Amino acid sequence: MRTKKIALSFLFLLILSVFSSIILVTAQTQTLSVTVSTDKTTIYNNFDPVTLSGNVFYDGSGLPSTSLVAIEVDSPAGPMILRTLQTGTTGTPNTPEEITSAYPTSSFEGTTQASSFQNGTEAYFTVTVADQDSTAYSNMEVAVTIFDGNGSPLGISYTTLTMGASSTQPAYLNIPIPASAHMGAAYGYADLYSNYPKDGGVPMAQEQTFTFTITGTTTPSIGPAPKTTSVTAGAYSFKFRLMSAWEGCLDGAYKVYATATYAGINTPVATTGFGVQLIGDFDGAGVVNGNDLFIFASSYIDYYEGLQDWNRLCDINQDGKIDSSDFFLFVSAYVQYWSSY
Repeated sequence: MRTKKIALSFLFLLILSVFSSIILVTAQTQTLSVTVSTDKTTIYNNFDPVTLSGNVFYDGSGLPSTSLVAIEVDSPAGPMILRTLQTGTTGTPNTPEEITSAYPTSSFEGTTQASSFQNGTEAYFTVTVADQDSTAYSNMEVAVTIFDGNGSPLGISYTTLTMGASSTQPAYLNIPIPASAHMGAAYGYADLYSNYPKDGGVPMAQEQTFTFTITGTTTPSIGPAPKTTSVTAGAYSFKFRLMSAWEGCLDGAYKVYATATYAGINTPVATTGFGVQLIGDFDGAGVVNGNDLFIFASSYIDYYEGLQDWNRLCDINQDGKIDSSDFFLFVSAYVQYWSSY
C-alpha cells in the first residue's frame, strides 16, 4: 500500500512537471514583431509629404489594438523625429510610466507657461513624468519633437531621466526655433522611452501632445499638422512633410527605426530608409551639373511666359514662383556641390 501511494505521488509530480513545462514553453513562444515602411520607393524631394506605416503582430498573427509603437527618424545630421503611436482605435495601453503634462514655458526650468515663440529664438518645454508601477527606472529618454503648421519637423530635444519608485519627475528641454519657421500653429509631442528606438528602446508611456504659436515675419503656414492615423488593430500610420531646401532640408540618406511593446513583450528593431533629392539636382542624376542648369532655365522661362507645366522643383524656396532668389539658391547649390570634390 505504501509503495502504491509513493507511486501515485510520483505520478502526480510527474504530471505537474509536464504541465508546468507546457505552460512555460507556451509563455516562451509568445512573440511580438513590428514592421515599418515608407509610401515611396523612389527619392523624396524637398517639401514632399512622407508617410510611415506598419503593423504589429502578436504570436505571428494577432493584431493587438493597444500596442505602442516607437518611431525614430534620423536625418544625415542625426535624430529629427521621435514619436509614439498607438495601434488601433480602442483601448488604453498599460504603461509603467505616465507623462502627466507637457507644455511650453517662458524660460528654461520655468514655471510660467508660454503660448508662443518668435522664429529665430529659443523655445523651452517642461515634461512631467509619474511612475505608475512602483518600480524605479534609470536612464530613460525623454524627447520633445516640434512641427510647424506644414507638418515639417522644426527641431528635437531629448534628455535622460531617472525615476524613483512611485515618484514624479520633471524634465526640461529647449529647442531653437529656426528663423525660417512658418508663422502660425505649431505642434509638440512629448515621449518617453526605455532607450532610443534605434538602440532597441520601447515606449514607457503614451504620447502627450501640445500646441503653441510661432510668431515672426515668414509666410503663414499652408499645410496640415503632422497626421497620425490608426485604422485597424495592429496598424499604425504617421505622415509628416520634409522641410523645403530653403528651410535647410538635408539631402542624402534618412533612416527609420521602429519598435513596439504589448503585454509586457517588446519587439526587435525594425528598420527602413529613404533618400532626399540633392538640392539643385532636378533630373535626379545624383549630381548638380549643366543639365540641371538647362532645366532651371527652361522652367524659369516657362514660369514667366505663364505656362503651367514648369518644374516645381525649380521653385527651391517654395514660395510659388521662380525668380532671382531661386537662381541664387541654385548657384549656391552648384558651387557647394563642386567645391566638395
